[in-house]
Amino acid sequence: MEELLKFKDDLYKCIHCRACRFAYSGEPNREGLGEHNGVLYEGMMDGCPAGIEYGWEGYWNAGRMWIARAVLEGDLDIHDKKTRQEIYDILYRCPTCGLCSMQCENNLPTVPINEALRAALVEAGVELLPKHKGLRDLIDTKNNPYNEEHKNRTAWVTDKSKIDNPNAKIAYFVGCTAAYRMNDMARATEDILNKLQKKGYIPDFTILSDEVCCGSVIFRTGQLDVAKKVMRINVEKFNKYETVVFSCAGCYRTMKIDYERFSEVELKYNPKHVIELIAELMLIKCPACGKWNDPDAEYCGNDFCPKYSKRGGVPFPAEFHENKLKIEKKWTKGAVTWHDPCHTVRHFCHYLKDKAIDEVTGEGDSNMWRTYVPSKFERERWIEMPRAIIRNIPGMELKEMYRIGENSLCCCAGGGVKAGYPDFALEGAKRRIEEAEATGADILMTACPFCELNMGQAAEEFKMKFEGKVLDLLEILNELID
Repeated sequence: MEELLKFKDDLYKCIHCRACRFAYSGEPNREGLGEHNGVLYEGMMDGCPAGIEYGWEGYWNAGRMWIARAVLEGDLDIHDKKTRQEIYDILYRCPTCGLCSMQCENNLPTVPINEALRAALVEAGVELLPKHKGLRDLIDTKNNPYNEEHKNRTAWVTDKSKIDNPNAKIAYFVGCTAAYRMNDMARATEDILNKLQKKGYIPDFTILSDEVCCGSVIFRTGQLDVAKKVMRINVEKFNKYETVVFSCAGCYRTMKIDYERFSEVELKYNPKHVIELIAELMLIKCPACGKWNDPDAEYCGNDFCPKYSKRGGVPFPAEFHENKLKIEKKWTKGAVTWHDPCHTVRHFCHYLKDKAIDEVTGEGDSNMWRTYVPSKFERERWIEMPRAIIRNIPGMELKEMYRIGENSLCCCAGGGVKAGYPDFALEGAKRRIEEAEATGADILMTACPFCELNMGQAAEEFKMKFEGKVLDLLEILNELID
């Protein structure tokens, strides 16, 4: 209950307006791309996977927030077995995608509140689903949720000299899904890092044999004791490196946001997704405003850039265009559409928004306009990053889905849903794939192994257009980078 109590003031900000259930709640007249099954995507659409699937108010975020408040007030007694089990069966169907947090005008931290209530249920002795309890037990005993032997964690590595490399300044945190289930993505990342090192873009890197699960799924499911145990192991191991790179969105989010929140030891490493690393090498990130620009841009594309705008600013200096990573090979496999992983978009966008709000004093230069509003631009740059890479791949055409960025529809794999409610996870992925089909794209791309796994399985299960065509951007980049 200790974690939940930290959010008591936040919970009283929920006025049950229910804006959190919608995507594009700020754009009621927006029209979408084409038609799917005869229905035009338009305006304010339901965006919560659990609410869409189950309908009853408790499954929408507003209902969950009031359940949490009722627990704090004692109106719902989680020490009563029947009550806590009923709450569990509602609460754990949420994939913790964070759509609700980005729609909330009162900026409720809905994902941390949800996870804190789950932790309170676990602490009170709730009977976990076998799969949820199994995740905890396997991570506790075998350091991964897949019941694999830890000695096989680096069996996929092609260049064995990279394992526990004593000269490395960069460590690649592989994650359990890539290490044990999605080896192609792990190898693609290893290949990309090797290519970047040989070109002189990055120093030597390593892959650690004693890496353990980041704990993402048990942080999400409220099993904090084991989550903090693996966190302490990883912080000790990876604090020895200047930079830790990730190919898994969930691992990245966990080792940045969760570890920053829960670790008693300062995080010394700089966490970075490989997509972010490649963007920094391929593109011009304006040092004055942060916008991603094409490598041949003369001026910053931000008209309000304080230094390099075409409207009265100066051109980018020549050195901004030098030593850029260029993709020469042409993409020939058709148009693509992009799925934003919740962990690298909404969870990070809310993190950026919270940081900005924390800095606001309301006085002088630290007022809402100068601090909170610029965070909106920073969030937009985060969303733009993979799209800017795609734009600079010869021959690749991006066809956007109706809901993107902070408004994206979740694939429904996260938050313990894939393990506990697999049929619901596939139905949720099916809805996202239907939205992708409406674009007319040939390939569905993302940057998360769990999104790729769940949507790939749904496409196969329901015999959909993207069967065998759900790909990770890193795998594609590896094919195209010499």
